[in-house]
Amino acid sequence: MKKTNHSFFWSAVTMATIALTGCSKHSSLHPDEALQTISGSKSAVSTLTTGPIIAAHRANELLKVDEIINAGIKSMEVDIFVGLKNGAPTCLIGHEAATATGQTLEQYFANLHQKMPDFQFLWLDCKDLNSAANETLFMNTLKKMDSLYAIKNRVLVESRYIPYLVSFKQQNWPVSYYCNWEDVYGKPYATQQSVMNQMYTQLTTYGIDGISYDAAIDTSMKNFFSSKTVGGSNVKMYSWHVGRYYGEAGLDAKLAAYGHLSVLLISFLNNNPATITDGANYKLVSAVNGLGVVDVNSQTPVNGTEVTLWANNYPTTNNQVWKLRSLGGGYYAFKSLADTTKVLEVAGGASANSTPVQVGTFSNSNAQRWQIVDAGGGYYNFTPACAPGKNLDVNGGSSANDTPIQIYSAHTYNSQKFKMVKQ
Repeated sequence: MKKTNHSFFWSAVTMATIALTGCSKHSSLHPDEALQTISGSKSAVSTLTTGPIIAAHRANELLKVDEIINAGIKSMEVDIFVGLKNGAPTCLIGHEAATATGQTLEQYFANLHQKMPDFQFLWLDCKDLNSAANETLFMNTLKKMDSLYAIKNRVLVESRYIPYLVSFKQQNWPVSYYCNWEDVYGKPYATQQSVMNQMYTQLTTYGIDGISYDAAIDTSMKNFFSSKTVGGSNVKMYSWHVGRYYGEAGLDAKLAAYGHLSVLLISFLNNNPATITDGANYKLVSAVNGLGVVDVNSQTPVNGTEVTLWANNYPTTNNQVWKLRSLGGGYYAFKSLADTTKVLEVAGGASANSTPVQVGTFSNSNAQRWQIVDAGGGYYNFTPACAPGKNLDVNGGSSANDTPIQIYSAHTYNSQKFKMVKQ
């Protein structure tokens, strides 16, 4: 059966990356602040009432954006680069072309406006804002987004190529110079002062009043820049500490030292099970690559329509969304939003390995009744009542589009683990 309304989302995107040399916001280098494993309660927004905006690092994937929004977080960072889409230079979402999913910045803002129109702050890490052509493209795109969604005061334009920030600053966009912070880290005091003086000269030369850096050098940067001004305005400091994460114990106390910052990025690691809500809509996201979802192979499914793995669609399509309904006794039905009379079922109510999963009219049979079992790390196993000891499974653990969804003997591999991302 031919897949309906999917080709746009999975077709290969040809991208010509232009001078993609921006550095990664990798883990801060504090030796005494290693990343820990999340445990305990659901990740929560920091309750700090003073100090910086706390934002989620690298919210590039739309499914991750959904998780961030579901956690009540209203500020985040996204990477942007320039590539080709439909033959034209376009602002695309991603750290680099190799890991990009093909969403444009315009699509990203449309999705954000639909799901969280009152977002607090969005940090745009512009990887290749490094030429007049790219400057014009970024500017025109952001102007269009501002006309649609009134974003100017809530968006930071960041680049390591400081001359190309000038026009944005002149048009009152918040801006930040991504400095060569590694030239400061671990260096003698005199070297640090010399390097930071050079940074400040760059800021004053171009009239840029924001600077961003890894929190590993925060003490040095704070001591130097807290008293500095550009054009009569205090220098605004933006930093990331991705060794800190939402939901960790004592987060507020750990962030108290960053009160001088305008924004601090920290990690969002959704390693806690979703709150299961009867009647809520979910995407079922496979752990195979974190991008594929359980998908009905039609926008108008009939009994027996196959269920496969497919890349997350934007805009969201109903054949990738499931309404959860409690059936009592710890069992649930997954109703397809493409046709809510149809539910996820094991073909023929069989129990053999590799039995395909499909949709059928709801009858409350054991083939349609599923237990939801915490598998750890924010993932679940789904066990059908007709086949105890078997789980919903991605055939062969493949991440390719149209990979069949089946049942198979329970194991601990990613092919049987799924996140429930509320829509």
